[in-house]
Amino acid sequence: MLEGEKFNRYLARLVELDASQQLYDLVWQRYSGAIRVLLDHAELV
Repeated sequence: MLEGEKFNRYLARLVELDASQQLYDLVWQRYSGAIRVLLDHAELV
């Protein structure tokens, strides 16, 4: 299994276990600006 696949499975498992969305909320609070920039640039690709 490639490293990228392992990382994707790891992230998917974290999301599964985050039933109360604590991790989701933390990520959005801390990285919302960077995520928005990435999403804006994704539209250009």
